[in-house]
Amino acid sequence: WEFLTSPEWIGFDPERIYVTVYPDDTESYDIWTKKIGLNPSHILKSYDNFWQIGEGPCGPDSEIYYDRGEKYDPEGLGERLFFEEMENDRYIELWNNVFSQYDAKEGVDRRDFKELPQKNIDTGMGVERMACILQETETNYETDLFIQTCFCHIFTQLKSIPVLSMKKTKWLSELLPIISEPALLRFQMVQHSLMKAEAMF
Repeated sequence: WEFLTSPEWIGFDPERIYVTVYPDDTESYDIWTKKIGLNPSHILKSYDNFWQIGEGPCGPDSEIYYDRGEKYDPEGLGERLFFEEMENDRYIELWNNVFSQYDAKEGVDRRDFKELPQKNIDTGMGVERMACILQETETNYETDLFIQTCFCHIFTQLKSIPVLSMKKTKWLSELLPIISEPALLRFQMVQHSLMKAEAMF
């Protein structure tokens, strides 16, 4: 929470953060509301919040979402998108915490799973989603995680074709209307650097 909301780190507005919890996981709910101080109106209780793949360790999970705002809500549905679990681009899942505390067995009801002798928390953050939000791009594929990597690869492949030298690939710029302006600027920087590198050989 500190990493996501503190100005020293990511600095997200706490009012734009929503979470999900498993309905029977009262401990997680209490931590979010009493210890963290998250508004209960930003919490969705869902029985889908239980991580289990076959037999073995499993348990309830709690997901963290970020509200990207009305720009990504063309129909003006607001929180319905989140609480009714509609497919949308406004509320983006950033992080998931899985509380592996039960031992799943085939044919055994979830309520009867035995507790694991050693419990753990399996936590994971989507780096590409975080970059998408911080860089204010429409999709993950417009962040510098993908743009620079993809175009460097394209240019590397083109350079291996004698007929297509680096200086004859300006047509690639015509492919960029779908890419945001910041991404285009990053692409042009990469293109310039690669052409300078070509001139050295």
